Amino acid sequence: MLDSAKEEFCRYSYTGARIDRISSNAETTDRMLYYHFGNKEELYQIVLEEMYKEIVLAQKDFQFTEDNPLQAIKEMVAQLWNYYLTHPNFIRLVMSENLLCGEFFAKSDKIKQAPLELLEKTETILQLGKDQNIFKPQVKAEFVLLTIMSMGFFYVGHQYTCKQWLDTDMMQSEACSQWLQHIQESVINQLLK
Repeated sequence: MLDSAKEEFCRYSYTGARIDRISSNAETTDRMLYYHFGNKEELYQIVLEEMYKEIVLAQKDFQFTEDNPLQAIKEMVAQLWNYYLTHPNFIRLVMSENLLCGEFFAKSDKIKQAPLELLEKTETILQLGKDQNIFKPQVKAEFVLLTIMSMGFFYVGHQYTCKQWLDTDMMQSEACSQWLQHIQESVINQLLK
């Protein structure tokens, strides 16, 4: 049922999602869905929390070269980029939640209490680069992470409109590889002294 709900909310957003479609796709009844999840709002909250839990768990597995901050930044960018490419529903759901002004995100203690491991890893990498006198001392981890996330998120999240506008298939492997390299170079250029 939860997988069916994820698909529905990611495709139609909270406002457009319908319980009858979720139960039909899950091959169950509306009554069973309500029994297990309460109502549409509670089901959406669970889906949102589950998808955030998945990215937090994935970030725990991100590995970086510990003695080379330039390589570590490239690896972090690549791992986050690959997550976005392989989890487009996460991006759709986050875009949908932002249209709701983060209403359900704000209600979730689970999401708010999730560890910010990627931010901590970014801080560690930046400190290493500063200690080696490679990175600018005033660079903030939050800005670096937001830059990486936004460049990947925008690309995947806006692929359909950009495809029409730019007249190119942005999801071809060569285009994705070039964009990854662009993100890496942009971030590194921002960091270097």
